Amino acid sequence: MFGWTRRTARKTTSAKPQSSLSFRPTLDGFEDRLAPATLNGLGAAGQYAVLGVNRGTVDLTRAKLDGDVGLGAREQTSFTASSITGKLYADPTARVDRTGLTSAGATVRQSMAQATADALAASQLYAGLAPTQNFGNINKDMSITGTGDVNVIKVNNINMGRGDILTLDGGANDVFVINVSGKFVWQSGAIQLAHGVTADHVIFNVPSAGNNVQISGQNSVFKGTILAPSRTVDDARTGDFTGAIIARNVNVTGGDQLHEMPFAPPTVQQGSPAQISGYVKDVNTLVGINGITITLTGTDAQGNAVTKVTTTSGGDGDEGFYFFTDLQPGTYKITQSVSLNMAINSAVGNLNGNNGTGSVDSEDHTSISGISLAAGDNATNYNFSDSVVFN
Repeated sequence: MFGWTRRTARKTTSAKPQSSLSFRPTLDGFEDRLAPATLNGLGAAGQYAVLGVNRGTVDLTRAKLDGDVGLGAREQTSFTASSITGKLYADPTARVDRTGLTSAGATVRQSMAQATADALAASQLYAGLAPTQNFGNINKDMSITGTGDVNVIKVNNINMGRGDILTLDGGANDVFVINVSGKFVWQSGAIQLAHGVTADHVIFNVPSAGNNVQISGQNSVFKGTILAPSRTVDDARTGDFTGAIIARNVNVTGGDQLHEMPFAPPTVQQGSPAQISGYVKDVNTLVGINGITITLTGTDAQGNAVTKVTTTSGGDGDEGFYFFTDLQPGTYKITQSVSLNMAINSAVGNLNGNNGTGSVDSEDHTSISGISLAAGDNATNYNFSDSVVFN
């Protein structure tokens, strides 16, 4: 089991600061969905481990939260042998009974109108975004690769069982907005975040009323925020939950301990660094090869020569991975080191989810040149395939 970890230092003021962020709950608020700077976060709703909205109930039974709990207008509480390390922020109209709850701070009465409005507007806004990928159902092992920016995933139903893994693969600037229209059941499944994706860049948005969202199982690993303002979220005996829960009714039971990391998409400004990544694999077994030297050379947009060197590494099925980050806009070349009796093939990968730039060396295939990168670009799967040649 685990404990919630705060992302920022705790504020010492008695009242929770309310965001002045104004949401536009239509597509007009997201004209350019490939620019994270235009994607609104959760505003005042993104300051809590658990936030109850829409006149529901927050029920904590043998739960431990290292963070704050928020109660919207006319929310009710039910606490049994539970604790929070933060404070309980309650709207003046919320019905609060602290029996069964221990907390580091007192109950703070303040208007929760802004937090509630921000949660509702964010859910509506995210639901209106044009999807970058569509899936009917997520009910087995699946990997979703990001574009280096905002990824809007449309899903009908989620039903993950024991041993099922959802992998979200991308970089530090990748944001995953997963819109779920139907059932949402997560029972002993796992979310795996790869290559720089973090839990605060993942949100599961359930905008409509329907069946309870169910997260359970001591073997479950759940990373991300659940935003379901018209539903009940049942979090029962979840093994590892890192994120936040915002819902009409929130039930955290069975001894759960929760890691707080609310959804907070990054802002990418002009001149943000780009990145290139890929694999070196055995051509026959398709297993990654660690310890191979990869060299990046090129010239950035300011005319500066650039040289970087790295070595492939990784484990647990992710062997042979290399990664160059903090690259300024420019044109680059990547080259694999060559050993005796080795034949190499290489391939141009993807750029922000589309066909990548560059060309393979026509003689020995040990390099890919002419890789043109703009600010914030994410070039992936620039791969090399190796085989040993016996004379």
